[in-house]
Amino acid sequence: MSIAPFHHACTLYGEFEATSQWDVVDGVDIRVWKGSIVDTYKSIGASQHFYTPVMSVLKDLGCITILSSGRRARPSVIALHHPPDETEYLFYSENRLTNSPESAKLRGRLEMLEKRIGGINIVDTLVELEKRVARLEHLAQKDSVTQTNTTKE
Repeated sequence: MSIAPFHHACTLYGEFEATSQWDVVDGVDIRVWKGSIVDTYKSIGASQHFYTPVMSVLKDLGCITILSSGRRARPSVIALHHPPDETEYLFYSENRLTNSPESAKLRGRLEMLEKRIGGINIVDTLVELEKRVARLEHLAQKDSVTQTNTTKE
């Protein structure tokens, strides 16, 4: 496991942060960076070999969110959340190959649950079951009272 992507991610995040500004995005004050990601990456002097792993680290650890990808005449816009954390990176790098990302796991679990439920409205089903149980209890109680009255006669 190489620590180089983490160090480059820290440096790149620092560059983003140094030239970012506070902005309101969807009603929330957040640090926003605008510019060319590739040019900024080149400016930190990191090997091009690490570009994809560095960007993956920043996105997967929740350090940044790319709000819009840049084009030739338009800059990329990135929301900055927090700098990379070494402990979080070490955990991420150890589990990256053996475990799928948490969102993918959750999506898989949700799909499995949807298949099992098959379109059933659980709340309506539970309400209907409760009504049926209450009716059966009422009938059983009524039958019990009738039997008690019949044995007394």
